[in-house]
Amino acid sequence: PCSGSAFTRNSSEKRISFIDFIATNGNNGNNPFNCQWLINGPAGKSIYLALNYLTIGGDCSQSNITFTLTKNVTTICNKNITSDLPLHISTGYATINFHSEISFPHAFKVSFKSYIE
Repeated sequence: PCSGSAFTRNSSEKRISFIDFIATNGNNGNNPFNCQWLINGPAGKSIYLALNYLTIGGDCSQSNITFTLTKNVTTICNKNITSDLPLHISTGYATINFHSEISFPHAFKVSFKSYIE
């Protein structure tokens, strides 16, 4: 049900890397499922994370996605986001946790860009 693996950004190049994280449970009834992805930032540098598209259905009791950054936790539910949601990871890591109580497809793409500060 989960695709996309841990992502590590070691490059100091000022370029954008695209990666897809996809969570889907198809038509598998109402079986809960969870996905987690880890993003590692380069030591001493920063990553700017932009969430380009995300669809979460239902309310918070049905499905949610939680971003845990070094010093920040953000939970999103019941939203359709089509604009960038910028998140800043400075020297550390982030996790993306997806949880759903119901079965319907979810797909979102995140883009990463690292800078030398």
